[in-house]
Amino acid sequence: MDARHSTTLRYLVLATIISTVFVATVGAGIAGAEEIERKNSIELFLGGTTSEGDTAFAIGLGYERRLNELLGIGVLGDWTAGGFRELVLAFPLYLHPWRGLRFDVAPGIDFETDGEEAREFLLRVGAAYEFEVGESWSIVPEINGDFAAGEPLVVWGVSFGYRY
Repeated sequence: MDARHSTTLRYLVLATIISTVFVATVGAGIAGAEEIERKNSIELFLGGTTSEGDTAFAIGLGYERRLNELLGIGVLGDWTAGGFRELVLAFPLYLHPWRGLRFDVAPGIDFETDGEEAREFLLRVGAAYEFEVGESWSIVPEINGDFAAGEPLVVWGVSFGYRY
């Protein structure tokens, strides 16, 4: 097994462990969690991606379906300029433990184009806080760590959300 596959396997095992602990931790609270009125949200992300002191513009789009007051699942995609990578596609599990606080664990795929298309397993771990603006809108500062084969990246910025 070469080093690239070995690193990918380590990240896959790490993602499995984190996801299992994440789901087990909140499992007891699911039965007691209250139903919410607006279950769907879509967010536009604007920010940056930083690695080894270099920063590039990042833009993304995300969707979340709230299962209950505590948990949500979704899909997200973001694009980063500046040669770090081209596109990330991930499938987050969200935890909403208190008010607007949100944590996520998102296994996904990091698509890179360095002359040839390459795909690598990615694990995104992040935190955010949703500030409600009116009944349906939100402003969400967030920070995420992306772990793939190679250097870890920090993705930071603000999302503008709409709940329906």
